[in-house]
Amino acid sequence: DISFDSVIKFFACGFLLTTPMAMVFELIVSIVTGLISMIAFIFILVEDSELVDKLRTDPKHAMKDLAVGHPALFIFSLFLNAFIIAAVCEETIKYFGYWMVVTPDLLPQKRSNDTNIENEENTPNTKSVRS
Repeated sequence: DISFDSVIKFFACGFLLTTPMAMVFELIVSIVTGLISMIAFIFILVEDSELVDKLRTDPKHAMKDLAVGHPALFIFSLFLNAFIIAAVCEETIKYFGYWMVVTPDLLPQKRSNDTNIENEENTPNTKSVRS
């Protein structure tokens, strides 16, 4: 169980702090994965000079030929978009959002100290004195 104070703090952190942080982080990761996809696209263009000529004359037809001739590029781009951008960004932001909120409910040191104090108060004094 967590306190109402913790619920309010988590909501405020998720709404006010992690939303802009997620937008910025997702933008950065999208740019990086877009560059990776473009590098793969450039490798395909280096191999296929006929595709480069088609891109200059009829770009729509050339993109259709690219999609049919090289489906692995699109699968790779979709994989990057689905798993790298979405999953990594969401889980990273959730992790940072959790650690941004400091509440007494989540402090393990305070809990363990409180438990030790309660245990000492409830146990009889069994210390023996050596002479």
